Amino acid sequence: MVAIAGALQHALDQPQSHHVIHTDSLTAIQTLASTQPKDNVHLNTHVLSLAQEVKEQGKHITLNWIPSHVGIRGNERADCASKHATKRPNVDMLIPPSLPQTKAKTCASSFPTQTQVMGGVVFTTSTWYAMATQYQPLSVDKAVPAHVRTYLHRLRLGYKGTRQMPDINKKEECQYCNEVSNEPVLHYLLRCPGTTTLRTVSPASPPTTASEASTAAAKLIPATPTAELVKLVSVRPPPR
Repeated sequence: MVAIAGALQHALDQPQSHHVIHTDSLTAIQTLASTQPKDNVHLNTHVLSLAQEVKEQGKHITLNWIPSHVGIRGNERADCASKHATKRPNVDMLIPPSLPQTKAKTCASSFPTQTQVMGGVVFTTSTWYAMATQYQPLSVDKAVPAHVRTYLHRLRLGYKGTRQMPDINKKEECQYCNEVSNEPVLHYLLRCPGTTTLRTVSPASPPTTASEASTAAAKLIPATPTAELVKLVSVRPPPR
């Protein structure tokens, strides 16, 4: 788009009435042809305004698409010139970043900050799923009722980490021991007296952070025999 703008500026200063601009950017041509551009509006408007000035001089512009990297001499020279221009010490034209560039930069800068603020609390559903299932399908007897299989899937698929919850401080009372916790799933798997059979394979040391607790809880699921899980969730379903 910048190159097209430069070519139009050059056409304004030339006496010829007809100018042909060759470009290997089909996206640029489609953008200029759009009546409602959604991105790079400032640059798009600048190019169209130059084209209007050329038209007002009574000149005609033909915008022609050519394929890239096929040995077209002029196109190869243009590529070399554009690469050389990036090494110039001064900026000749300021181009605002596009929407995808802005979004990508925002996401890249915000996630590490968010992770740092949340510290060890961040534990995503995908991490849980990987640890709880080890990417293996659920294998249970067909006689197991559908609602029990749902309970098993609920544990295997994981729960939203606190980074994804709208209210991380919301507390719930355990229906089996009446303990109040803002992490009902971790309580169910790690601390509830009603689920002690889950903890026959216990971690070497008690978890000290939320992330360690989530890791320990997720690993309990594949470490517990499926028959034991079926028996437990049939009697004491996990919290939603």
